Amino acid sequence: MIKSPLCYVLRLHPEIIGTPGRIGVLRELLLGIQQHEDVWIATGAQVARWWRDGAVQVTEDHPASVYERHYRD
Repeated sequence: MIKSPLCYVLRLHPEIIGTPGRIGVLRELLLGIQQHEDVWIATGAQVARWWRDGAVQVTEDHPASVYERHYRD
């Protein structure tokens, strides 16, 4: 069980990943990721809405709380 949800951002540059030799690798990567039941593939806007709508109860030891305490001042 995951204590705190994690986010991985995959940045893709079309001039690099869009070449014939690499697009198949991307396809395989995404198919492999989609095989996991506990993975959500989303856009940045979808993640922002999810967070804004209170999908996570932020506790004192949650990474967002730790970050806020560290950079608040």
